[in-house]
Amino acid sequence: MLFVCALPCAPPPGRPLLAAGPPPMDLNPKKCLPLALALAALGALFASAGCLMEGTYDAQVTTAEGDVVDVPMSPHPIHTSDGVVTVDLFQYGPVTLPDGTNRLDIKCQAEFSGGARPTSALVRDVTEEPIITVIDDRAPALEGGIRWTATTRPLGPTDDDIRWMANIDNSIRIYRFTFTLADRSVHVLTVPVIVPAMLKDVFRARFAAGAHPAGVNP
Repeated sequence: MLFVCALPCAPPPGRPLLAAGPPPMDLNPKKCLPLALALAALGALFASAGCLMEGTYDAQVTTAEGDVVDVPMSPHPIHTSDGVVTVDLFQYGPVTLPDGTNRLDIKCQAEFSGGARPTSALVRDVTEEPIITVIDDRAPALEGGIRWTATTRPLGPTDDDIRWMANIDNSIRIYRFTFTLADRSVHVLTVPVIVPAMLKDVFRARFAAGAHPAGVNP
């Protein structure tokens, strides 16, 4: 499983940290990092806790809603909490459809303490306009009475949720989690996620390799 959980990655020389708006996704395999090479490189990236890092520093990102979010750039897991709700997982994972088409999905998890019970869960990408609704769960269920898990449908390169992956640079995405509880309280947590260019290369290569159904040549 390939995933990203606030994985830090310093920009290579000449490559800016923040990306501008993405162009249309290019599915030409010749213009993508070879999949085998990309997977090997990604494995090396995850194997080293501090790879591509030169010290520790922070970035500031202004969201589409005008909020300024501090983004820690040192290695750390996803863990955002207000004492009642804790978001501890956000990942992009590869999915292969029955016809051989490669897609990816987004998976989120949160834990509720003190008997808190959500009646709705909303996850939005507020990085830039337009704000994108990633998950809208109107009947959230808790595993073991404490853990909520939600996964998007399989997403392709033209879906708004991940269209920004077409950009070749490192990206910072800001996700806003809003939970309404049974006691009518509303809990809002902001989760910044760093997406290294290398990971985006992997997904673009997968999209290109699986852009045509199995057994059909491009």
